[in-house]
Amino acid sequence: MSGFSLYYADCIGAETNCSYPHEVVVRGIDSLREAARHDYVCVSYRGGYRSKANFIRSNCLGMDCDNDHSERPEDWITPEMIHESFPNVPFAVHFSRHHMKPKRGKVPRPKFHVLFLIEEVTDHAEYSNLKKRMNAVFPYFDTKALDAARFFFGTASPDVDFFPGTITLDECLDRYYPDSAADAFWDTGTPLGGVISEGSRNSTLS
Repeated sequence: MSGFSLYYADCIGAETNCSYPHEVVVRGIDSLREAARHDYVCVSYRGGYRSKANFIRSNCLGMDCDNDHSERPEDWITPEMIHESFPNVPFAVHFSRHHMKPKRGKVPRPKFHVLFLIEEVTDHAEYSNLKKRMNAVFPYFDTKALDAARFFFGTASPDVDFFPGTITLDECLDRYYPDSAADAFWDTGTPLGGVISEGSRNSTLS
């Protein structure tokens, strides 16, 4: 696998920062940790300055899984479930700073970023649309994180995982999740692999 690129900042936990000048090609655990020790993005921006207008390219789709769709632990999504739902796609997992910690009065639960290998994209609208397509077939990712200028907070001692594969996310979506799959999901409430558990459809869709 050629790997995908992440771009990291000179800081950590800085919500107002927009500068991401350093590139690292992720091919496994060590290179992923190099980026995740800092705040990072999945897109190369002109001048390293994060904004949709500065979008140059990306070969990595970054999604956020906070498991806010249900209060029942048996409904929560794990990286292994994502691996089963997107077979043979290389992706990295970075557990967020709020992983298994209480937040806003909710009990601790798995929280993590998922970074998929994709075909290179050079248009911010196309990139955002790919995120929306992902959410249509796997509605457990944060719907507030579907734009093309999203950043992720790093962690001082990154807890990460890496799932190797041989096809891009685009190829997987075309093969297993054709455009009609989005309509099928809204009709049946069940994405590929049947990840939505019985009885949880209403809370999931809400």
